[in-house]
Amino acid sequence: MKKFSKFINLGAVSLMTAAIFSGTGLLFRQDAFAAQPYKGKTIKIGVWIGSDLEQTGLNKLIKGFEKKEGAKVTEKVYTNFQTQIQADFSARKAPDVFYMDSSLYPWFISQGVLAQLPKKQMQSTKFYKNLIAAFTSKGKLYGVPKDNSTLGLLINKDMFKKVGVDPKTIPTSYAGLIKWLPGFQAKLNKAYGKGKVTAMTYDQDMARNLAIMIAKGGKPVKNNGKANLASAQVVKNLGLYKKLVNTGAVATAKDLGSGDNGTAFGTGKVAMTEEGNWTYQVQKSNIRQILKFCQCQLIKANSAE
Repeated sequence: MKKFSKFINLGAVSLMTAAIFSGTGLLFRQDAFAAQPYKGKTIKIGVWIGSDLEQTGLNKLIKGFEKKEGAKVTEKVYTNFQTQIQADFSARKAPDVFYMDSSLYPWFISQGVLAQLPKKQMQSTKFYKNLIAAFTSKGKLYGVPKDNSTLGLLINKDMFKKVGVDPKTIPTSYAGLIKWLPGFQAKLNKAYGKGKVTAMTYDQDMARNLAIMIAKGGKPVKNNGKANLASAQVVKNLGLYKKLVNTGAVATAKDLGSGDNGTAFGTGKVAMTEEGNWTYQVQKSNIRQILKFCQCQLIKANSAE
């Protein structure tokens, strides 16, 4: 059974196990890093954009790089990264440098398409060891961490107040949550109308669910790097989500017509969502009314079933 301890604190971030969300890195195509110096050249970067704030920050970095290096930078924004970037590599149109979730790194390194990076130049010792290790193979560095975060449970306090539920009564285990959610959803239906507000969202991203997959000896990846997602223990562990969805109170953001959990939460489609600290600034800047009722609960993974 996965348990989590709760600490209510506006804007706080959870302290989950490192395996749950090891982060995103910056990697180079095998023949691209050697293209230095970059003066007079066009550099193509492959990215995904999480928010307008992230795009603003990226634009500043690009302008600074262009000014310093005398290069021109073009972007390719991926909406289905895993599928699209594999297609780009097959068509020999892959970006020179690109984002990559650490969960996808083993496959790409096995294909021999990534450039080895000089550790000293990349200042690899300045990163946390577990983050730099996510992009290291046989002692060689192939990427540097771009960002990393853990997840917290965001709660719409106004909704809880309207239906007469104290946030402190939220169960501290998934087993308890599965029993508690139907009753909470029924109260939301009565207060807002059936189908208007869902109790909670979940995300199907592998990086977020790794801690559940590996519970009780689950092994989603074999020693040779090949997928093992259909193994008995991994499938059994992921049955947790089937139980959550079967409560009728849990859905993905896409099920609710939103692009991500933060948007679903910020637009009032869901009462609770598990998200990273990046969504806090989006809520603060773009959906200011959220600050009137947003509180975060820290979730610490202790064990899973």
